Amino acid sequence: FKGHASPALITGIAFHPDGKTVFTGADDDFVYRWDAGNGQVVAAYSGEGKEIYGVALSPDGSLLAMGNQDGNITIWEVESGKLLRTLSGHAGLVLRLAFNRDGSLLASAGFDRLARIWDVGTGEELASLYGNASNVFGVSFSPDSRRLATAGADGTIRTYTLEIEGLTALARSRLM
Repeated sequence: FKGHASPALITGIAFHPDGKTVFTGADDDFVYRWDAGNGQVVAAYSGEGKEIYGVALSPDGSLLAMGNQDGNITIWEVESGKLLRTLSGHAGLVLRLAFNRDGSLLASAGFDRLARIWDVGTGEELASLYGNASNVFGVSFSPDSRRLATAGADGTIRTYTLEIEGLTALARSRLM
């Protein structure tokens, strides 16, 4: 597949759920949507002059999330190419993104030592997850969306409970 500026560092890749298209993000400021069968560019989503690092598709393939060097995340409607919203909160670049199973939540991994949880529908930041001693290189929701795992540049993996009932139970177990 040729389309990113040469020599571009491809920083993110995601297949569409239909298996017919694939999305790539790069430090050339674009995410391209490719026909997976013939390698032709189907669409381009602009990073507006910012290097793109994180790329994720919602489970139904309708939304594209892009994380950039300035710590912002843009969410696009895949078919129309319309920019829906920009999420701001990270103080460093956003390296990885992950949707939960139903596509209602988005997790972001940042070079500010934080993972953040976002409401996809409203763009509201729901949580900032502290505790990483270095940059966060990856995020992944558990299948039930009740926990989030992070991968740190220091070689650590952390898991976070995302529901208040789970946090209450954990706190009570530590008092005994």
